[in-house]
Amino acid sequence: MTGSSRPTSRDQLDSTLMKSFVEGVSWPIDRGSLVALSDLGLTDDQIASYFSVEPDEVRAMFERYLLPRSS
Repeated sequence: MTGSSRPTSRDQLDSTLMKSFVEGVSWPIDRGSLVALSDLGLTDDQIASYFSVEPDEVRAMFERYLLPRSS
């Protein structure tokens, strides 16, 4: 890392998601994966950024799966 003990948000996001998904997983993701990302504390914006979709698409997926969302 570069002088900071905290990785950049993109580096941290990529690392977290790499541990959760095999390479090549694409949007839309299944209900269990969305729950797992939410449980990891990722925001709608972070999930959207990783999958190159708009945050509104992430929120719509939460609604589709009838999942509560605090943000």
